[in-house]
Formats: sequence, C-alpha cells, structure tokens
Amino acid sequence: MDKKDYLDISKASDLKNPKERRVYRIFETLPGILSLGTIFLVFLLSWLLPSWAAIFIICFCFYYLFRIIYFSLHQIIGYFKIKSYLKKDWLKELKKLKPSSSLGITWKDVYHIVILPSYKESKQIIKESLDALESANYPKEKIMVVLAIEARAGDNAKKIAKEIEKEYTGKFYKFLLTAHPDNVSGEIGGKGSNVAHAGREVKKLVDDVVISELQAEPWGPDAQRDQPVVMTPDQMKKVIGIAKKTGFREVYFWGVEWWYMMKEKKGNSIYWDIARDTVKGR
Repeated sequence: MDKKDYLDISKASDLKNPKERRVYRIFETLPGILSLGTIFLVFLLSWLLPSWAAIFIICFCFYYLFRIIYFSLHQIIGYFKIKSYLKKDWLKELKKLKPSSSLGITWKDVYHIVILPSYKESKQIIKESLDALESANYPKEKIMVVLAIEARAGDNAKKIAKEIEKEYTGKFYKFLLTAHPDNVSGEIGGKGSNVAHAGREVKKLVDDVVISELQAEPWGPDAQRDQPVVMTPDQMKKVIGIAKKTGFREVYFWGVEWWYMMKEKKGNSIYWDIARDTVKGR
C-alpha cells in the first residue's frame, strides 16, 4: 500500500487488493472482538471458575473507579485553568513578546485566518461563533474569516451564508465565503475536506496579494535633516528581509528617487546597490 493511500481510505472496502483488505478488516474488527470477548469471558469464567471471575470483576471495578477519579481530577483542574485564562489579559501578554529572532517580526505583523466550516447549521449558530470572534480582545484588522459551506447543503445554506457575508464584511480584515463542491473525485466528503478546500481558496487570495509602497527611504519629522540616520543601510536590508519572509510574490518599494538622489548628488551609492542586488536576487 502506498503511503498516500492512507489519506483516501476510511474502511476496508476502499482497498482494492484482497490481501490488504482482509488484513485491514481484521484490525477493524479487533476492538469489537476484544470488547465482546471480555464480556463473554466473564460469563464463561463464572461457570467454569467462579472465583477467578469474581477476582476479575473486582479488579475491573477498581480499575474503572481509578479511571473515573483520574478523569474527574483532570476535569476539575481544567475547569479552573479555563476560568483563570478567561480572566487573563492576553493582548497585554502579547505586547510583552519580543520580536522573533528568526523572522524579525512582531505580533503586529501576523495575520490570522479563521476557517469556520458549516454544513446545515442555522444562521443563529453561525452568528454566535462570529460574534464571539468579534468580541475577542484582539485587533480585528489582523483576522481573516473564512465561512466554508458545503455546496450539497442546498440553496438555503447558500442564502444564509450570503446574508452573513453581507453582515460581517468590514468587521474583519477580510471575510471570505467558500463553497466546497460535492462529489470530488478521490475525496471523502466531510469537515476535513471542506476546511482543506477553504484553505486552498485562501491561498489563491494570498498569492494574489502584493506589497505596495514598502518604505525604503527616510520618512518622518526628522527625515530631511537626518536622512542616512533615519534610514540606514542595515535598516533597509532589514525591511527587505522582512518583505522576503512574507512570501508575497511581488513587492513594490517606496524610495527609488531617494536612492538615485543619494547616488548622483551625494556620492553614496550603497542604497542603490542594495536595491540593485535585491532585484538581481543576490
């Protein structure tokens, strides 16, 4: 079986090879066999070896008791953790973070994509999720929301999605509506395939985004007086490095006339050289 086949198999009948299908089916039935076998074994032992059956049942009861205690403790601890986390000012904690040493960016440079898959949920249920997201203590201009519906859900689902799109467009950085097509060859319909389709649609949108007017010259109240200080060669290289790491296919810089002026009038060609080497891919 090829490794990629595991992505398309959900049951034994999906396999074409009879030998592989039999092996898969054995492992499929194993949990049920063990569960039913345990129950059958208790009845068998109670008839043949009642003392052993009693010991087994007592041990099983203790085991189950400890499991209940274990899960209950974790539920209680988890509850209090959630309560404490809800009271925490996460935006304040976020502002304390230092810029990433590897990427050279801060949390303000990061955009979040929230994919909300939907099948036949009511408008009220979808709105509750979006309202909760809108009320979150986080800049909404850094959030892109994708409402991913199923085409097989019918016209009513599409109508609800359009109404929601109209209502929430403008409340976030972007609000995108996608419809996962039905009966896609080699694909199992469901939440996972819907989210994957939405992700591909978002990637198309991101691939079409370009950076325009990226600052690569002095700007601000002291720009005219301290031009090389406001925009140093290292600062320009840092800006270019950040632009490369975003992955956008096109970047348009603001400053070509200043680079030219520095080269021709001031005899300082370093900015021009940095831009030239960047364009040439050095």
